Amino acid sequence: MRSIPGIGSVLGLTILTETGDVRRFKHHRQYLKYCGVNLCSYQSGNTKGQYSISKRRNARL
Repeated sequence: MRSIPGIGSVLGLTILTETGDVRRFKHHRQYLKYCGVNLCSYQSGNTKGQYSISKRRNARL
């Protein structure tokens, strides 16, 4: 994990601690949703809204 640019030992440890067992996520998109970095769109009827990052997330991540 520390080989990823911008992730040091403290941040890497925080991510691993908050995530727990990564094998519980069957797909990487499930992990992204858990972290709160998935895209969501706002739609109403025929109107398409803009895409933004979801606000439902683990606050510690």
